[in-house]
Amino acid sequence: MQTPSPDSDSPSLPARRVSVSEEAFTQRIVTATMLTIAALTFAFSFGNVWSLGLRLGVAPWLAPLIGPAVDLSVIGLIVGVRHLALCGVRAAELRPARLLLAFSGLATLALNIAEPIAGGLYGKAAFEASPHSRPGP
Repeated sequence: MQTPSPDSDSPSLPARRVSVSEEAFTQRIVTATMLTIAALTFAFSFGNVWSLGLRLGVAPWLAPLIGPAVDLSVIGLIVGVRHLALCGVRAAELRPARLLLAFSGLATLALNIAEPIAGGLYGKAAFEASPHSRPGP
């Protein structure tokens, strides 16, 4: 009996064909998950950036508009990059959009932790660096 070589293409388990409907379902779940994460992060960030704007003396009517500008860029880039990847766009062509996404994500992080850092609340800044851990009032 001959054993397959380590670089052989034969898997240890028999391969199962994935149907088109299963693939579409998986893509929808992944996309929905990404959109949910983006929406929750948007909601979390809104209050932090508004508070920072007021602390820095930004007009009260303008302060709540700053966070969504950055957050909507992140959401748009997440959705756009995901759509282009699903359409088969090569990774090299997606690189500029992914770099802009990384920069926008860092800007969002900076805006979210700037207010507690300005107040000397470093523990709160570390806590708020994680969007899934929103503290109470």
